[in-house]
Amino acid sequence: MRSEVAALQRRITAYHEAAHAVIAFRFRLPIDEVALCRTGCLAGYVQFSDVPLMDAVEASLCECTSELEWAVLVGDTERRAMVFLAGALAEAKLFGMPLRSHCCESDLRKCLQLCYALCGYREHLVGTTAMSLPKIDSAEMADRLRRRVQRILAQPNTWRAVTVLAADLEGWGLLTGHDSAETVQWAGRTRNQLALLLPMPRSTKGTKPSRRKGRTSAEAPRSALSIVDCQPQALSCE
Repeated sequence: MRSEVAALQRRITAYHEAAHAVIAFRFRLPIDEVALCRTGCLAGYVQFSDVPLMDAVEASLCECTSELEWAVLVGDTERRAMVFLAGALAEAKLFGMPLRSHCCESDLRKCLQLCYALCGYREHLVGTTAMSLPKIDSAEMADRLRRRVQRILAQPNTWRAVTVLAADLEGWGLLTGHDSAETVQWAGRTRNQLALLLPMPRSTKGTKPSRRKGRTSAEAPRSALSIVDCQPQALSCE
């Protein structure tokens, strides 16, 4: 019974992390790797190749000096927030729920943190510069982005990519960003459900073992907003 529950937890986590990766690819956010963890405090994670622009702003590494730069910052923040929402919404789609928050609190909190940070920075700019910027309601922004991600995941091609990448991740345990992108691109060429049941072509997966040789889940990095993580699931089975 425990092995069945563990297998179910692993599959749910695979969908969770696959959704993060697929939405990141959709918005051209590069990732280094996607992984499922068997030990440690994380059930899985997605590591980005870079950090949100808002992190650089809060660290005083850059400053918006024009409305164009502000628009770029808003766009990057919204895309990052939607990636954080994707995991919980993918699980909700699996369970037929509007939003699944159990064991997804970390991602939802990071999404809200980005929205709050953007709202606070907008107030700072309005008070210290002559820029006229539209008002931002952080709660409304998060809800609007949630609805957008739900619509994206409801698209057949997007959900097919999540399903195929989740199956690949469940089998391998760890995929590089390039491997994940190849799987998503392959899924986009799939035209029917029967094809999803067929083995992956050798040209797509043949090089993956050598790329992950000697790598364990314990080596997974733990940086803050550059990682989308999934806390271990707690499921009951009757």
